[in-house]
Amino acid sequence: MQNDLNAALDRLAEHSTDPAATIQVNAYGLNNTGSVSLANTYQDLFSNQSFDNTSGGWSYTHHTINSLQNLNL
Repeated sequence: MQNDLNAALDRLAEHSTDPAATIQVNAYGLNNTGSVSLANTYQDLFSNQSFDNTSGGWSYTHHTINSLQNLNL
């Protein structure tokens, strides 16, 4: 799944109508307990297991939020 996801993001960035603009992916993890170990789990999940933007023109960030109400989408 990781390879498919990253390949799809690479293709999306490659076909962008504005090559100067970087496609940005935001990933959100819920941590309403304040647990440091859960924040570390999200760091591992998003940074080590999900996203690898070394071959494409896109970027990602991950955020840990305390409530779904904190999302400003």
